[in-house]
Amino acid sequence: FLLEVKPYLASSYYRAWASYVLGLFYDALLLQDAAQLQPGSYYAFRARELLADAGANPIDGSEKRPFDETGRELESFLHTLICLGLYNELEEILVPGLPLSQAQDRMKYQYILSHVSYVRGEPHEGIRLAENVLEAVAPQSILDLPRELLVLLYPRVYGDVIGELLSREPKKFDYHLVLALMREESRYNRSARSPQGALGLMQLIPATASWILDRELSTQELTNPAINIEAAVAYLDYLFDRFETLEYAVASYNGGPNTVARWIRTNPELSVEKFIEEIPYGETRNFVKRVYTSYMMYNYLYGDPSAVRGFDDDSLN
Repeated sequence: FLLEVKPYLASSYYRAWASYVLGLFYDALLLQDAAQLQPGSYYAFRARELLADAGANPIDGSEKRPFDETGRELESFLHTLICLGLYNELEEILVPGLPLSQAQDRMKYQYILSHVSYVRGEPHEGIRLAENVLEAVAPQSILDLPRELLVLLYPRVYGDVIGELLSREPKKFDYHLVLALMREESRYNRSARSPQGALGLMQLIPATASWILDRELSTQELTNPAINIEAAVAYLDYLFDRFETLEYAVASYNGGPNTVARWIRTNPELSVEKFIEEIPYGETRNFVKRVYTSYMMYNYLYGDPSAVRGFDDDSLN
């Protein structure tokens, strides 16, 4: 069934037909488009026949059909929608909320929606849903979680943009550190804005981003992922040249390089570990620990950080 349908997903007729035969609803508007696209064609007649069988009036638009599948049949149905690429139809079921009586069922569907969000290019929504599952599971150790959930909590995103930037010249940091910073700064939300005015995926102050790229950047430009990441990579390059170590560079990213330089001068004999524990700013101290943890999780999950690629989760295949 899937092999027959997947090649025709671009067709209005087959998308509407798949929705109908799967039992969710039939989309009369979509079928009407198919019927009018090439009047007198095979698919136009098929669309009209399906409209007639369903009893839908193509003038009135879409008519919903009740959906009352439960248990394993519902799980199979949702999986099929994902395979077909019918993400909008999937949300028709999940977003309003099914009458799910068991917490385990709720976790299962939030997990599925998280995966769908990544496929649709909405990583901020993907991690939000995955963290809902994490909160419900509440494992003793995050390493006890299955890999299928961990890759949703620590996704490899924006690989094409980051990979191109890192390939221009050798860096003292890697893809996974950029992802770890992005995760802790914005949870992959390109529209994020802090109370202090930091913007975008990497939460950069416009003045800092404009300085490091040597050109004036507007607020709109800084919410563009490619520009935001470019400025962040350039700024990290500057910080690593100045401080050498990951911990000092990450602390500077949050607390400012001049502030970190002053802390180091005040306690020059401190080890890196001791320095982190004695960072005067609680926000910066916790930020360094969170970024370091995320960085190590990325290395744990994916190994070699030089193997840059985009989101590649095979857990639902």
